[in-house]
Amino acid sequence: MQVKKLILVFSILLLALSLPLMATGAKEILEEEKLSETVNSVDVATPNYATVDKTDLIQAFNYAYSYMTVQSLYSQGISINGAYWLRAIDDAENMSDTSAFLLDTSEMESAISSYTTDYYQAGLKDDAGAILSNEELANLSAPETLLEKFSYAYSLIYTAQLKYMNGLDISAPEFKQGAADALYNVANPLMTTDECQSAVENYAAKLDEEYEEYLKVVSEENLKAAEEFLATNKGNEEMIELPSGDLMEIVSEDEELGATPSETDSVIVDYDLYLLDGSEIDSGTDVTFDLQNLIPGFVEAVTNMKVGQECYVYIHPDYGYGEQNTGTIPPQSLLVFRIYLKGIATPEVTE
Repeated sequence: MQVKKLILVFSILLLALSLPLMATGAKEILEEEKLSETVNSVDVATPNYATVDKTDLIQAFNYAYSYMTVQSLYSQGISINGAYWLRAIDDAENMSDTSAFLLDTSEMESAISSYTTDYYQAGLKDDAGAILSNEELANLSAPETLLEKFSYAYSLIYTAQLKYMNGLDISAPEFKQGAADALYNVANPLMTTDECQSAVENYAAKLDEEYEEYLKVVSEENLKAAEEFLATNKGNEEMIELPSGDLMEIVSEDEELGATPSETDSVIVDYDLYLLDGSEIDSGTDVTFDLQNLIPGFVEAVTNMKVGQECYVYIHPDYGYGEQNTGTIPPQSLLVFRIYLKGIATPEVTE
């Protein structure tokens, strides 16, 4: 829980600070015709933090994505201190032990904000500094200059967000090596531009495939749960079975009831939408709906109600959103609507 809370704080920091510094994502990088030339011109030895097996999907992705991220930042004219950027990648590997962090969250926020106004917008630039060994990185003292503080803060927040919030397979050694090769503009990086682009594309394809498999499992589980719920409650005397097999439960009625809408009417309702697990998806008060534009299950329910009735309706996925993944409603979800039918809208008369 502490790790999730800390990552959430970091995520909010990146979103809240008005930086023109957000590292370009893989999609945006891949849309560029070529990677921009780095502004770093430090003449140093080749950094050596990891070997990278280019045939290994995870290793190749980590190197490529980190390399491309730093190149993207350089292309925006952003200076980075290499040592503190790389140390932060190591620290992001273990978010459960924040005692090893060189800055606390308030110091990170201050560093990024100050860098934007006092360094970046002021047009200041500096190189990445000297390459340090893993041991030297581990023994770094707290950053002192604004560039050092910014580099540490931004790298830690960014890496942690990729790993813990976005769920990417971030492996510190290869991720650090990719960043280092870009930070120090090595003459012969471990992967070419084309290889980096292919690695990111291949990893993205892997994520897409895994997500499709996940949705397939979720879809099957949701459909099974929906059908079991409807079958179990069909015999409940408080339930009204509609022609489709959906169920409706009348929970309250006004003293005087009105008319029943037709499928071509517009209706005025209060409503809440839940999933079977009780999570609320949507709600509205005094909302006017054209029944011709709604899902079949909602239409069937309302056209079996009278104005003044309040009902719970349990809608099979076939009459809801089916296999669609709306983002908030998983595929094959049973929908639970609370509907209070307040009136039938009078059509506007046009002269």
